[in-house]
Amino acid sequence: MKLSDPLFGDVELRPIDHVLLRGNPTHPALDGRSGCHDFSELEQALARLAGWLAGFGLERGARVASWIAKGPVAALMPLAAPRAGLVHVPINPLLKHAQVAHILSDSGAALLIGTAARLDTLGEGDVPSGCHLHPEGDAAAAMRGGRG
Repeated sequence: MKLSDPLFGDVELRPIDHVLLRGNPTHPALDGRSGCHDFSELEQALARLAGWLAGFGLERGARVASWIAKGPVAALMPLAAPRAGLVHVPINPLLKHAQVAHILSDSGAALLIGTAARLDTLGEGDVPSGCHLHPEGDAAAAMRGGRG
């Protein structure tokens, strides 16, 4: 689909999860504590993360929350969820368990990905029934091509 923009002329509209396909595959796209990743590597990791999310068999449009610090999983979740047909609900990693419980309940999240330490702070009643918890390490392993 094309959109005509007065500043940029004709612009081709693409889904958000295609953003990594716009960069030169061999150029750096993400540089941080986990190392430097080029666009091609990130696209492959995105595809694996989206496949991992899709593997849960959630209904299209289901909410997937993440309660994690900055890193590759946090960077790719906003792209992987839509690719898997899901809606990403980012949760500020500085929030406490009671605030997170409210967000999970209010959003109707079916899945919460969080660091093990954060997930351990959630008590009985903090996680709505039907919301499954998964450690960030499982998502990271899936991105690398391992089992999560």
